[in-house]
Amino acid sequence: MIETAIGSNARLRYRYPGPSSFDDSPIGHRTFFGRDSEAGELADRIAAEQLTILYGKSGIGKTSLLNAGLFPRLRSLGFAPLLVRPREVTGSWLSAIAAAAQEMAERHNLKITAPQQPSHIGEYFAGLLLTQGDRFLLPVLVLDQFEEIFRLDPSSKDDFGATVGALLSGVPRLHHKTSGLRVVLSLREEFVGALEEFTHTLPGLLSSRYRLQSMTREGAQLAIVEPARLPGAEFASPVFKYGGDMLARLMDFLGNRGSFEPIQLQVICRYIEQEVLERSRRGESFSPVNHSDYFDDPASGFHHILATFYADTLSKIDNEIDLHRARELCEYGLVRPDGYRDSLSAERIEREYHVSAQTLDLLVDSRLLRREDRLNDLWYELTHDRLAEAIASRRRFRVPRTLWIYLVAAAIALAGVFAAFVVEVKRSAELRQQQALSDKRAQEIELRNAEIEARSSDIDVLRSRLLNATQAMTTELIERGGLILPKMVEIPAGAFLVAIPGGSPGAQTLREIRIPEPFRVSQYEITFKQYDQFANAVGKALPNDAGWGRSNRPVINIAWEDAVQYTVWLTQQARKNTPTAPAFRLLTEAQWEYAARSGVHAIVNDDPDAKVLCQFANHADLSLGYHWVNQACSDGTGNNSAPVGTYHYNAFGLSDMQGNVAEWVADCWNDGYSTLPFDGSAALGGDCTRRVVRGGSWFDVPSRVGTRQRDWHYRYFGNDTIGFRIAQDVVAVPEQE
Repeated sequence: MIETAIGSNARLRYRYPGPSSFDDSPIGHRTFFGRDSEAGELADRIAAEQLTILYGKSGIGKTSLLNAGLFPRLRSLGFAPLLVRPREVTGSWLSAIAAAAQEMAERHNLKITAPQQPSHIGEYFAGLLLTQGDRFLLPVLVLDQFEEIFRLDPSSKDDFGATVGALLSGVPRLHHKTSGLRVVLSLREEFVGALEEFTHTLPGLLSSRYRLQSMTREGAQLAIVEPARLPGAEFASPVFKYGGDMLARLMDFLGNRGSFEPIQLQVICRYIEQEVLERSRRGESFSPVNHSDYFDDPASGFHHILATFYADTLSKIDNEIDLHRARELCEYGLVRPDGYRDSLSAERIEREYHVSAQTLDLLVDSRLLRREDRLNDLWYELTHDRLAEAIASRRRFRVPRTLWIYLVAAAIALAGVFAAFVVEVKRSAELRQQQALSDKRAQEIELRNAEIEARSSDIDVLRSRLLNATQAMTTELIERGGLILPKMVEIPAGAFLVAIPGGSPGAQTLREIRIPEPFRVSQYEITFKQYDQFANAVGKALPNDAGWGRSNRPVINIAWEDAVQYTVWLTQQARKNTPTAPAFRLLTEAQWEYAARSGVHAIVNDDPDAKVLCQFANHADLSLGYHWVNQACSDGTGNNSAPVGTYHYNAFGLSDMQGNVAEWVADCWNDGYSTLPFDGSAALGGDCTRRVVRGGSWFDVPSRVGTRQRDWHYRYFGNDTIGFRIAQDVVAVPEQE
């Protein structure tokens, strides 16, 4: 892309890196905006601490922050960052670090003096001398994408452990906080718990952590506007300005889901910059950049950019068969029917879509997909839900791989309509799944797909009729008394204590939270069987069960909004027979903790040694088979959720209040208990784009499934670790006259 736009002058650069990370170069430093406070805070922490952990979710911009924000600040403070990525270590750690030091010195005109044949890392750093003029620089070893260490074979991890031991023997111990070598570990947030594996060789490993959050609105606006204003002959594009309507629309689009993702911001701005460059070359007016001038369709302009990014990424795949498989994976495997992202394991991708590891690497490196390591397998998903929306818009022109299943059912229901066409679709699907297709047969499949796409409008009508039939049958079943009501348990009124941090370090204040009235709670987490009845009745897409089964397993992959809609619908159904029935709703956070504690008033310590937790909770233990879990007991469930009621009940008679799946509650997110209402009601102030999640899940270690464990998740998204249960007031509503 850069070479095509820039031509023969390879020194010219774009102002926006697109899907790539910012690099550690003068232009990378100049064009990096919106993260000044984060870079400053992180640099100050590294200057004060010998070991710092930088973590955040995938795609949040950790590598860009290191390269373009942190590294130049560290150099100005008298430090020399040495960047090493575990997956790029092909020999010993010593040789990799020495090579990084040499490369850094050459790039930034430093004089380097290093031991010629050191026996271990400690000796190397003890003899390493870096100078710039008359100034000595202190080394900072930065291990970026450190989660890759957990994908290495055991011997490689053992080698890292030995490296750490050598490092500690050659420099002052970390917890003394001396002014020598600094170490920074940068990794995805889901791997922070896995670092416990190295705590025996790295004292105080988890004590200094910095979590990188999503960009603020102000930061995102700076990242959009400021690079375009920079003068300089090193840029491919001329200086330009965003018009007011373009900036406002772009900010609304990027922040629509509650956060600003650096990847999609840079992809869209890169596209706009390319348009500016082309217009300037043609002698056309290009600034200010107004939305109406650059997009024919105001409603779909930014979606079009993301769809173009998707198409450009797939165009990098040379083999037509691999391209077809990748397209099917993205459009039918990683995007749910409702247009949101889904995630699939590498094992399932290989089994169902036959996408090669090489193709997956290309899609990850292009920032179309992000990869996570969990459940002893790699999992893949699109980098953002906005991408999912753009891809879903293309999907309506194609026939899903599994459509023949729907067509079979519809053909029976509609007296054989399209029966011959069903056979054709099924045959095409079978042909696509064969491993060794010749070019001739691949072309035959493409012709068949073209015929299928030509009839897609007829198929959509047929599918609509099938869904309408399902909705009608479910409604009739409910009207005949088939409503599946959750079993409710009455919880008495009471109170409990919470600890709130005081004004001085370590100080705490006890605060009493009252539950003034009794209330009812569903004995079990809401199951697929219960939720699916609601979804079928209202014509809503069924949530993905991750291949674990439905029925009496807790429903997963539902957003907070979905859970609320279920409670509203269930109330409407219950009041058809009992007009005074109290409304169903989500529990408040206070009610949830009170019910989970079984009414215990004092501060409880749960089960710190997890001696009996396996009897009460499906949590991450040895049966999970995960590399960083060493909990001795085994709850017998393995790497997924368990049917509700599998484990012991608490004193209130409730099941799975700890573990199995975490549970949405009604409250908006606030840090700590200080804003929790005294009367047990929901906290409706704070960050309401994020909602509180309580209880931990099958994926969490024992320390994260306690009755006091709090977490949050964006209200618009679900995943395979979050479900919900419902509550109901005991007092009936007044009967309408």
